[in-house]
Amino acid sequence: MSPAKPDSPDGRTNKQRGALYEAAFGYYATRAGCEVFTSNADHSVVDAIVISEMGQVYRVQIKGTEGEKVVTVKTTKGAKGKVLSESEYDVLAVYAAAYDLWYLIPSHMVNKRRTLKIYPMFPNSKGQYEIYRGNWNVFK
Repeated sequence: MSPAKPDSPDGRTNKQRGALYEAAFGYYATRAGCEVFTSNADHSVVDAIVISEMGQVYRVQIKGTEGEKVVTVKTTKGAKGKVLSESEYDVLAVYAAAYDLWYLIPSHMVNKRRTLKIYPMFPNSKGQYEIYRGNWNVFK
């Protein structure tokens, strides 16, 4: 079996970066007072289950990006780019790694979009998803 080829200039494959984003999510969500359970299954839409301090259960799809400019995030899953339905997950967690920022977006706000844009480089951005920047209260 040959080693996976890097998908980007940093030398990491998409799977490796995904694993890093999922680990980062677990760390930040735990700091926010949540219990986090992750999935090892690549075929699952749900990357993590979060249980809030109040006992509410959330299914989380985790995405990340290394981009430093206007960031476009794919909201699809798998090699065929399946558009996720809001009934398949509760929260889309997007990590803007270059800015160490999380966007925690309720699934009904994603509304079957293939991509969404975030603007982590502009602290006062009025972009559609900016109200979800650092929105750990979504798990309250």
